Amino acid sequence: MATRKYKVSLKIASLMIVGACIASSVHAQTSPLLFDGGFEAGNHEGWTISRDNVPVVQDKKVRAGRYALMSPLKFFNGDGASPLLRERTEVRAQAPSVEMGREYWYGFSIYLPGPDDGEDNYVPDKYWEIVSQWYAPPDDSTESGRNPPLVLQTSENGVGGRWFVQGKYSAKAINVKEYDGNFSKDLGPYQTGKWTDWVFRVKWSYLNDGLLEVWKDGVKVFSRLNAPIGYNDKTGPYFKMGLYKGQWEKLAGDGSQLDAVDHRVIYHDEFKMADERGSYELVAPTAKVQLPLPPSSVIVR
Repeated sequence: MATRKYKVSLKIASLMIVGACIASSVHAQTSPLLFDGGFEAGNHEGWTISRDNVPVVQDKKVRAGRYALMSPLKFFNGDGASPLLRERTEVRAQAPSVEMGREYWYGFSIYLPGPDDGEDNYVPDKYWEIVSQWYAPPDDSTESGRNPPLVLQTSENGVGGRWFVQGKYSAKAINVKEYDGNFSKDLGPYQTGKWTDWVFRVKWSYLNDGLLEVWKDGVKVFSRLNAPIGYNDKTGPYFKMGLYKGQWEKLAGDGSQLDAVDHRVIYHDEFKMADERGSYELVAPTAKVQLPLPPSSVIVR
């Protein structure tokens, strides 16, 4: 009898454990936070590197935690180097695919080096610079070469030293740089030597029910409601960050056409992405206490 009761109890306990695991799994799958990419593994885990220029995960300059991403870009890369090496250094978030017609929240922080950072000082430069972008993957090969439907820039149309948000939209099923419209907003001068926090709320739609709201350091700086943003695609845009300075690829290799700089360094940290159940508070960069690293002489067993 005791053995039978033990078996029944064991079976009930097993069912409870399975139920708890299923509940935990369902909870994880239904969390509004879709991606948390703060580089706390000390590497590029969760991110895909774009092209040959590899951004560096480092611990010298961080917004929170122990690590952040540093993206250096140089115009001069040695004799025989491909012009593409001076074009971009970016990573792509390995986040869930975005669905057109749905709303998403994004949060991240950017550090532009200041005078105390020496030759990396982020002085204004006239050639455009995209520091974060949402890239729309084409439905087929005929749509290649399209511009991203949403970008954050530190230079636009020959004007440097300022933040710009720029977007495009098209309802065409096949869109080869044939946009129905675009928009651009000057968000004011950028500040160097400090982290600038960003939150974007976007409903991706090529119809008139789209939505874009932007917060900078906790203050809403742009709002575009009931207006299209994005393309008529099967899959919505994915997020990339780093530095994209496309005009550098087209300049003379001797540097004679350069403006103020021949290299750039930028830092990113605290990227989060949530679905429509998210909120500003869920994705906004947070000031966490940086934990001290354990002494190198200590062996953890």
